[in-house]
Amino acid sequence: MALLTESIMGGGFHRDVEKVVRDSAELCSELGHVVEEVDIDDIVGMDHQLMIDSFLNIFCTLAGSALQRVSMTAGVPPQREWVEDLTWGMYKKSMGLSAVDYNLSHTALEQFGRNFNQFLSGYDVVLTATNPDPPFKLGEVNPTYDEPLKNLDKAMRLSSLTAMSNASGNPAMSVPLGKSSNGLPIGTQFIGRFGDEALLFRLASQLENIKPWNTLHN
Repeated sequence: MALLTESIMGGGFHRDVEKVVRDSAELCSELGHVVEEVDIDDIVGMDHQLMIDSFLNIFCTLAGSALQRVSMTAGVPPQREWVEDLTWGMYKKSMGLSAVDYNLSHTALEQFGRNFNQFLSGYDVVLTATNPDPPFKLGEVNPTYDEPLKNLDKAMRLSSLTAMSNASGNPAMSVPLGKSSNGLPIGTQFIGRFGDEALLFRLASQLENIKPWNTLHN
């Protein structure tokens, strides 16, 4: 089992998150799993920013395509009031991307998937955080009409660890194994080998038996 305690966007986890992740690693060790801490570079195997930018390009393209489909059905151009500010910002970004940009981004994520699964040939799963930071307060990510992509970097950092399984297509699960110092839930993420959902279900069963979810917030 590979233990990851740093974000693809740089920097470590919030101290509360890291504590939960390391406690989860210790719990897995008690269950008989061999846990080994690894470096993010070993997992990604490519330029981190390229992977992040490629993921964002495709994410925005999907949002733009969805809005364009609605537009075609409605018979009018996409309307600003149809969607929230952030979605509009992603749509506008997608309009600035070419087919070449999309293809290159897709190729980069395919390469990441190959790198990630090559890494997983030496491990059953990656144990990391679901999010590198605790949940942020309402209003901290606050896109506006004039700045629809305002604070997008905060949202990207929060989703940077789940983006790895989204980009590679590998199965992943978020298990509620801890909480922050102020009582907010913190998820531990386990990412498995491609097509091996069964292993994650077995692992979840082990973890739930030793640390039942319904006792976490009692």
